[in-house]
Parts: sequence; structure tokens; C-alpha cells
Amino acid sequence: MPSIFWREVREHYLVLKKLLRLLNNEMSALILISCANNMYFICCQLFSSFTNIGVDWVAELAFWFSLVYNIFRTILTLSLAALVDEYTKKIIACLRDVPSRSWCIETQRFSEQLAVDVTAFSAAGFFSLTRKLILAMASTVVTYELMVSSVINEVAIKQVTSYCKHYERFEEIGENVQQIS
Repeated sequence: MPSIFWREVREHYLVLKKLLRLLNNEMSALILISCANNMYFICCQLFSSFTNIGVDWVAELAFWFSLVYNIFRTILTLSLAALVDEYTKKIIACLRDVPSRSWCIETQRFSEQLAVDVTAFSAAGFFSLTRKLILAMASTVVTYELMVSSVINEVAIKQVTSYCKHYERFEEIGENVQQIS
């Protein structure tokens, strides 16, 4: 392809990048609030799963449906937003397949822009919505779940131990009563 083609492609990319920046400026606060709300709601529901959900099977079914629905919705939303970054990586892979005889200064500039620029939605500059973020959020939720499970198990063990001490005391009193009689 001639260098004019690569210049036009690069200029179209810059227009799309400007559109993404404009959208991101308007939606970044909403993205941040949405991600925080989703993580908070999922963590609260996971914490509630350790407590008694209810004696009714309908309430338990509704609880688990709500939890699975929110996890699925969060993953789907983040995955769709992360596609912007994924398509940029696909363009870089296509540029690497360009033969060296067709390589020109415009191709070089376009390749460098794609490699250096982060082309993804961001949450007010705190993080960019990529697949790495989805993995990081999932690992955070799993870590939270394991820590809560560990704490609840420790409390349960301490309760059982305190109950056992209570019964051991009754056994000691019983032995003392038997010795006296």
C-alpha cells in the first residue's frame, strides 16, 4: 500500500481516538461509579451468602439468581468495554504482517502510536477497562471471599471451642459431685 493509504488510515485512527477521548471525558465518572457499585454489591452479596439467607427456598433461589445475574452483568459490561483495547491489539498484529517493502514512515508512525497510546475507556483516570482489569477484579473478589470464609471459620472454631470448655466445666462439676457423694 502507498504511504497515502497509511496516512489516511492513521488520520482515521486519530479521529476515532479523539471520539473515544470525548466519550471517555463524559462517561469516566459514570464508569467509576458503576464499577465501584458492582464490586460493592457483589462483595456484600457474597458476605451475605455466609449468613442465613432464609428458611424459604424461594428466597434462597432469588438470592443466588440475583448474585449470578450481577456477576454476569458486570463481566459482560467490562468485557464489552474492554473490546476497544482488544481491537487496537488486533490492528497492531495486522501491522506486523505488513511486508518490509511496503513499510514506510506513515506505517512506522501508525505502529508507534498504536503501541504507545492506551486506547481504552478509563474510570476518571484511575484505571483503564481492559481484560487485565477483569482478571484483577475477579481475583480481588475471590481473595475477599477466601478471607471472609477464613474469618468466619475461625469464629466458628472459637465458638465450638468455647462450647467444649463449657461442657468440660460441667464434667468437672460432675466429677466433683461424684467424689463428694
